[in-house]
Amino acid sequence: MILKELEAEAGKPRPAPAAPEEQVSMASMAEQAVIAALRRCQPESMTPMEAMGLLYEWKKSLS
Repeated sequence: MILKELEAEAGKPRPAPAAPEEQVSMASMAEQAVIAALRRCQPESMTPMEAMGLLYEWKKSLS
């Protein structure tokens, strides 16, 4: 019975599989967070040590 069904379907076009849903990776989320923080920061009002600390935090979150 199954064989007859398979033979009957042979040669008929099959519908294309549905496209997988796009997933957001954890890396992408971290990158977006760093970009948002970069847009919010005001480097002209930071000391060099504060700026270095912020860069270290961003690098750590992306690693």
